[in-house]
Amino acid sequence: MKILVAEDEKAIALQYKIVLEGRKHSVVITYDGEECLDAYRNEIRLSPTGKKPAFDVVVLDYRMPKMDGIEVAKEILTLNPKQRIIFASAYVKSTLMDSMKQLEQDIELLPKPFTLD
Repeated sequence: MKILVAEDEKAIALQYKIVLEGRKHSVVITYDGEECLDAYRNEIRLSPTGKKPAFDVVVLDYRMPKMDGIEVAKEILTLNPKQRIIFASAYVKSTLMDSMKQLEQDIELLPKPFTLD
C-alpha cells in the first residue's frame, strides 16, 4: 500500500515510517496540513491521466499547524471523494463527532496514544 501520513510530531512521524515501511508499505511523511495537501496534489499531477491518486490511505493528525486534519480531509475529498482517510487523535470522541459532522461521512479513527503493533 502507498500511505500518506501527516504528523507534526517528528518522533511520531518517524515511528509511522519505520513501522509501515517494515511491513513493506510505501510511506510519504509530511509535517503539517499544507505540506500534506502539496504531496497529495503532486501525486495527482504525477498520476497517469484518468487514474486516481496512488495513495491507498491518508493518515491525518487531527491537530496540526497551518491546516488541521479536518481542513486537509475536506480538500482531499474534494479532489477524490473516495479517498480513504484515517484520523489519528488523542481527542477520540470530539474528533469523531466533529469529523463526521463536517465531512458528512463515516470516518476511521486511530486513538492516540497507540502501540506500534
